[in-house]
Amino acid sequence: MFALYPHDTLSFTGHKQDTNAIMARSVRNAGLETRTARLKLPVARKPVFIRIGPGLSLGNQVAGTWVSRLADGKGGATAKAISTADDY
Repeated sequence: MFALYPHDTLSFTGHKQDTNAIMARSVRNAGLETRTARLKLPVARKPVFIRIGPGLSLGNQVAGTWVSRLADGKGGATAKAISTADDY
């Protein structure tokens, strides 16, 4: 069925469409997504981080841990180990 008026957002089922909804985006990074890719990361003292949101990063350290990093808004950041990596 067609809408009677151009501004009518009711579908043929009678449900109103949410035209203001914003869908969340999936954060993906090929460098951390698969076990094989994580094993190829360089062995380093500091974890490799990817940004997952404003002021929030997720890091992985080879043979070690998953780390979260939260920016404090003043140029600094706080990092905390959140899990042990199960790749090994």
